[in-house]
Amino acid sequence: MRFSRIFITLALFTSAAFAQVADLPLYWAFDWDDNIMFMPTKIMIVDEVTGVERAVATDEFALIREKIGKEGEWKKYKLDPATSYRNFREGVDTNHFLTDLTEAVEKGDPEKWKAPAYEAFITSLKTKETAAHVKIITARGHSPEEMFAGIQRLLAYEKKVRGLDLHMPHVENLHGVTWPGLNNGTSASNPSAAKAIIMQDQLREINAKPIDETVPEVRNAAGTKYQKMRLWGFSDDDWGNYEKAYKVIGEDMKNGKYENVKVILRFTGHNNKDHHMETKVITPEGKLRDLQPDEIGDSKEILGELFPKIYARPTLSKSCLESMLALH
Repeated sequence: MRFSRIFITLALFTSAAFAQVADLPLYWAFDWDDNIMFMPTKIMIVDEVTGVERAVATDEFALIREKIGKEGEWKKYKLDPATSYRNFREGVDTNHFLTDLTEAVEKGDPEKWKAPAYEAFITSLKTKETAAHVKIITARGHSPEEMFAGIQRLLAYEKKVRGLDLHMPHVENLHGVTWPGLNNGTSASNPSAAKAIIMQDQLREINAKPIDETVPEVRNAAGTKYQKMRLWGFSDDDWGNYEKAYKVIGEDMKNGKYENVKVILRFTGHNNKDHHMETKVITPEGKLRDLQPDEIGDSKEILGELFPKIYARPTLSKSCLESMLALH
């Protein structure tokens, strides 16, 4: 991003104007499993003949879920709605999210439990202002309070290991779409659609905000010119979730919605033989386009202007956008 096109000035750092910084022009939404962390939590599928359970890791499940009960070695298995996801649900006496996260950080190799968007998530929590714009949108069924406790444990780890003073995302921004208490019209039977509904709600809210001096000029969603827009990014390792988000949001944009928001999606699946990691912008026509060279690093540049002591302005490179929008 060219500095001459950023409409963020030193006036933002006066006491009168700094209150506006809390309404940052950047927003992050993350899937959790295999996107932020590789958790040891297992999905239990059931042999229909013997009744014996088989534990499946989340990254493997993302690849075989459409095959269960239908083809190959997975044909003889089924998912039991009452038991298969029990470790991903709110516990009676146990916070499974906290327990499994603790097991990962205490016993596991960080290089193995840190997923593609991990560092982006950590970076987004460097200030209370940025942390306030972070959402978790996961297929898990934990309550917001259970997830909050788990993330607190993760931030304690980062403080101990790397000395990072990080800020918690707001508890109301932690969405387990299969949690019974969600009560927003979503369905636990279709997590991809439920995730998309939460995204639509957030995008409507962001789009309704006024375009003022705190909003920078960036290359627009069409990629044709510079204009003032807020940036919103979502990352997920599950192709079904990624594709659903693109189709739902793309259809909305084709119908004229979110005209003040630049939507960037990142697929982070690391072992999908049919689809590789990618980052795309959704155009006003509802199509996906590649990032242009001058878009790389947009969000990092903005934060460098707002929080120069915390977000050092880097040389523009692909890693900038990767680290800041949690998309790469």
